[in-house]
Amino acid sequence: GMEGYPQTLDMSLGEFVVVRDNKAVNGAGIYIEDQASNDLGANSVMNVAIDGATIADNTATDNGGGIYYHGNNKTIDFNFYLNSGTLTGNKAVHGGGFYGDRGTNLNPDRVSLNFNGGQISSCEASGNGGGIYVSGLHIGCAENPEKGMVLSDNKTNQNTDGVGYGGGMFITSDAVFNMNSGEVS
Repeated sequence: GMEGYPQTLDMSLGEFVVVRDNKAVNGAGIYIEDQASNDLGANSVMNVAIDGATIADNTATDNGGGIYYHGNNKTIDFNFYLNSGTLTGNKAVHGGGFYGDRGTNLNPDRVSLNFNGGQISSCEASGNGGGIYVSGLHIGCAENPEKGMVLSDNKTNQNTDGVGYGGGMFITSDAVFNMNSGEVS
């Protein structure tokens, strides 16, 4: 997988990028955590865009099989974009495809998760959020119906203990979710 701890990050993963068959505790495919230090200043920005990449068949023993984001700094602006590409066959306890929480980043307005296109499919969580798990963050989907995100065939509770919510997505009560177009099936 990839790990990101920079002061400034602009990363775009295009159609020729494949992140496959990785294993980790969190973020088996891609792990992103902003620095815990407050020395970065209020103007630090992290931009991560998936622009055609394939993130497939990664397994996390805890959270975020495909992509994991954990906010640790209240002075960093973090912007995530799934514009096109595929997250498929990823597995975790929570957030098989994508897991995001604000951690100690106490201002959710500084974190933007934008699912504008692409597909999250056939991901699994033994706990919550087969496709997407989001806690304490804002999440939005594009208003363009031709470019909307597709969330399909994701599952929870693969461990059969009777617990598992949100096969497609699990959004906690302190999160904000806006979906203007796309498909959940």
